[in-house]
Amino acid sequence: MDRFFPGLLKKFGIKGKTEEQAPKRRKSKQMVMLETLGTLENGRATNYYFHQWRMKEIGGLIFSVMTFGLSALQYEAQYQDINQEKGGKRQISTANKWLLYLISLNAIGQMIMRILRYRAMLSYYKKRNVYPQSATLYNTGHLKSLIFELLIIIPHPNILTEGMSFTLTSPYNKKSFEQQVNDVLNLIQLIQVIFMIRMMLSLSYYFNASSHRIMTLTSIKPDYMFVTRCLFKTYPLMFIGLSFVISVLIFSFALRICERPLILSGSNEQDYQDYTNCIWNTLITMATIGYGDYFPRTMYGRLVATCTGVWGIFLTSILVTALMNNLRLEPSEAKAFTIMERKQTKEEMQKLSAKVICKATALQQAKRRGDEISQKETIELMGDLYDLKVLRGTYENLIHEGQTVSEEMNRSMTLLKNDMRQVRQLIYGLSTKKNIREGTIKSFEVDITEKSSRYVPLPVSYTHLRAHETPEHLVCRLLL
Repeated sequence: MDRFFPGLLKKFGIKGKTEEQAPKRRKSKQMVMLETLGTLENGRATNYYFHQWRMKEIGGLIFSVMTFGLSALQYEAQYQDINQEKGGKRQISTANKWLLYLISLNAIGQMIMRILRYRAMLSYYKKRNVYPQSATLYNTGHLKSLIFELLIIIPHPNILTEGMSFTLTSPYNKKSFEQQVNDVLNLIQLIQVIFMIRMMLSLSYYFNASSHRIMTLTSIKPDYMFVTRCLFKTYPLMFIGLSFVISVLIFSFALRICERPLILSGSNEQDYQDYTNCIWNTLITMATIGYGDYFPRTMYGRLVATCTGVWGIFLTSILVTALMNNLRLEPSEAKAFTIMERKQTKEEMQKLSAKVICKATALQQAKRRGDEISQKETIELMGDLYDLKVLRGTYENLIHEGQTVSEEMNRSMTLLKNDMRQVRQLIYGLSTKKNIREGTIKSFEVDITEKSSRYVPLPVSYTHLRAHETPEHLVCRLLL
């Protein structure tokens, strides 16, 4: 109202909104976010919060490694109890109980570290002004990822599900077997290897506060896929080798979990209790060989084998790509290779030129003496001349390949000067008129030089006979 009746409000002593108060109340949340994002970040603060984030990642990595170790030990202890089962009653050993308790405690520790990790990450992004200070895990979209990770951690082997099982039938021989519930929970826990890889990538040089600033300046999203590309670019063979080893161990353990219950039910066709047989089956599956001596016979085992084959094809394809990139010459190496090839071709030209000169001289002397020249000697000389022509072309191509644009222009100018010199010699040799003077020839050279400075002429071929030229003159000109 004070915008339309400012005098009326002052007359009755009513205070309206001042110009300074109005803009402050009109600021929306979007304006506050834009002002926050436009401020500069504090380098020391971001480094501190990133260090906190990295410490949470290291803690989560330690818990994940402990989970895999304890799960493997509990799996072996569980099947020792099954083998020692007497009278249809199964007794849980003390070692198995303690391992199950430790796995449960470790799962709780993992969940705590995951929550702390996401909180530290959010604080770091706030300090970098990526998110406003009022941002939360919910409105930034990270809450979904946190819930997903917690849902992967919660199903773990525990004391409550120990001894519980359900009956499955093998699609291969139609035999029934008992599948332990804790075995299925162990399979679900193997998905955590993805989180382990993410934690290992976060410890890389390409994932720190300074790297994030560089990526922001270059309009690159700082994520783990970028770190993976950088590591593959820097250490391709080591990256693929480490991925291959980890994949073999994980898939072999999963295959053993799926196929071992069928063996315990009385089917002794393939011994999957031996871990080396599981590794062998995984290797030939990843390499797409498939000898057929070992193959999965359960539904879960076939699913694991399918994933193994698909992952093996992917690793093989990137291995071929890495090998091709490593065998490709770098620009400096290619330049050195071109120089060595040029030197080798020049040496071959010198040897072949000496051979041609010797043959041509021998034929010329035989012709002067009046001796008969065989057709074979003439054909050999012409063949050597053709080989010399090919070598000359190869040498010119190597020179052209190893030169820059300026060097190519200088080379073209040199060829043009050589042509001018030959034109001048031809004019002196064929001139029959006495009124041709040196000044006329010099003006002719100056005129050609001025025109050549405007255009870059094409290289003139030196390997064919020109007008008024014999094969002997061609050989001598090539050697000059």
